[in-house]
Amino acid sequence: MASLHRPQIIIFLSLSLLYHSFFPSAEGSWCIAKKGASETQLAYDIDYICQTVECGPTQPGGTCFIPDTLVSHASYALNAYYQTHGMHASDCDFFGSAVLTDTDPSYGPCYYPGIKKIEAKPDHNKSKL
Repeated sequence: MASLHRPQIIIFLSLSLLYHSFFPSAEGSWCIAKKGASETQLAYDIDYICQTVECGPTQPGGTCFIPDTLVSHASYALNAYYQTHGMHASDCDFFGSAVLTDTDPSYGPCYYPGIKKIEAKPDHNKSKL
């Protein structure tokens, strides 16, 4: 009798693995700089992103300033953008310079928000009604 349910269990497990390979973990997802991304693209990402989200922690004296590297600062900025712009896979691409991870990249005093969304900077360029 147990053999009758075996195909259903295998199908269920296969679908579960497939689902989790396409969707971030329910515990948290973060967007970070992809290994091998060009420094030019990462610098562009930082410049673009930090116009719309808070990147203060990556500034001198900030909790995420050390290590003072382009990859580290870009990872923080990429994640801040991802967390405030819908948390879809498309919010973590940036011409292939970023990748989603379910491993929390936070370290020491540097906290990378996960599932909990962070606030975007107000857009002062938008007209007010």
